[in-house]
This record gives sequence, structure tokens and C-alpha cells, in this order.
Amino acid sequence: AWKVACDSIIDNPPATDADEDAAFSLIIAYEQWGDAKYLNSAKALIKAMESYIGLTTDGTGRTYFEPGDWNGDYVAPDYQAPCYYRVFAEYSDNPEKWNKLADDVYLLYDIHTSHWNVNLISDFCMATTGIPFNDYRKHWGADACRGPWRLGLDYLWYGK
Repeated sequence: AWKVACDSIIDNPPATDADEDAAFSLIIAYEQWGDAKYLNSAKALIKAMESYIGLTTDGTGRTYFEPGDWNGDYVAPDYQAPCYYRVFAEYSDNPEKWNKLADDVYLLYDIHTSHWNVNLISDFCMATTGIPFNDYRKHWGADACRGPWRLGLDYLWYGK
């Protein structure tokens, strides 16, 4: 669930960006303290997240990270964290899948930002065309600010 209180679930659908952050945090905990429980939990979460790697329906073979199990054919560009995906590849049984996803994020951003004169991403867009799927999602909300941050980390860590 993406929104919880101490004793209840407020809004049930998952949001995969939280899963990304949790898996990455577990890897950091493992690297910091060397306790296998963190590594095992990270690997289990990374494996579970692989079910959210979607394939676009346009025949290009491009992948994207779905925003949760509530999505249609749309994506949250700001959820895409190529810097994390390259780390996940190092701890996954499926490194090719994670590395492809990391590279495909840049294709999504190129398609998405081609629809206006600014090089920013909005909150949600169609996975195949990059077009924001309604006027509300065309705006750059607080979530969208994470896109440049996630790309910046990818550049700093991997030179991509």
C-alpha cells in the first residue's frame, strides 16, 4: 500500500517508487553492516519488483517500470530510477533485464519530453508515446522533480 497510517491502510494500491527506495536502502544496509538479512530481503524485493517491468505495446521492445498494479498503459516517468536499476542488476538473477530497463529510461524521457519545449517530465504519461494522458497529469507536480535527481545520480554513479 502506498499510503498507510500506524494502524491501518489508507490507500491500498502499491506505488513501485517506494519499493525501489526500500530495495536500495536494504542494499545500503547490507553494504554498511554486512548482515545477510538485509541482502536476502533486498534480493527478494528486487525479484518481486521484476513483475513490474513492463513491455511497451508498440513493438519496439522498450521496457519501463510500471507505477504499480493499478496502471493501464501509462508510466510515471519520475518513478524511473536508472541509477537504482544498475545497482539492482548487480544483486539480481536477471541483470540483463535491469540493465535494459536502466537504458530504456532514457528512451522514455526522450519520447516524453519531445511533446513540449521544455526538457522536463510530467507526473504521468503513456508508456508507448510519452504523451501525458490527461490535462491534470500534464503539469509538473512535486513528484516530477525526482526525475532529474534520479538521472543525475545515474550520471554521477555510472557516467550515463
